[in-house]
Amino acid sequence: MANRLGKTIAILLRIAFGFAISLLVIRYVSQHAHAAEFEGLQVEVIGQGRPVLMIPGLNSAGSVWTETCAALQPQVQCHIVQLPGFAGLAPVSADPWLPAMRDRLLRYSAQLKSPSIVGHSLGGVLGLQLVLAEPGRFERLVIVDSLPFFPAIQNPAATAEGMRPMADGMRAGMLASAEANLDVYRQQAHMALGNMSNQPERMATLVQWSD
Repeated sequence: MANRLGKTIAILLRIAFGFAISLLVIRYVSQHAHAAEFEGLQVEVIGQGRPVLMIPGLNSAGSVWTETCAALQPQVQCHIVQLPGFAGLAPVSADPWLPAMRDRLLRYSAQLKSPSIVGHSLGGVLGLQLVLAEPGRFERLVIVDSLPFFPAIQNPAATAEGMRPMADGMRAGMLASAEANLDVYRQQAHMALGNMSNQPERMATLVQWSD
């Protein structure tokens, strides 16, 4: 009984500590940041050092990079990107969407001097595409948990055209589920995200980003 109580207290203290640290980081960054719109993207600029373009993953907010940016101060100037259609930012009319985001980020990065890129998941794919398009523009590329073509994990012979019907079907199913019953969609999102974070206190935020 005492052992179980001790573990429970330890978990609660960890959650409280993580929440307190998050508040301090957010307060610090909010005092040293300004956000601007660029062709449907939202870019938050923090700091005065070497420019680093930070791109979030699918269903994520740009604020996933807030703590990373704070840890890198004052050496870097963070350009934290919020992609349209995620985390409450209005979607844009762009088809195909991914090349359009690549081109907008290329135009944005043209105003920076030898920027680096940090991308997670979808942001990593965009980072790869940016460097392929303009290999001499970027100082370095850091990718977190990303693949250039996800289906190739299971089938190395897979092609974009061959996988398109399956991808379209999955997209239609997810949209239909969200429109039919938002609560069910949120429950499914919560289950899917369950093993993707080691910080349970942030689960509600992760689910909210995917709305």
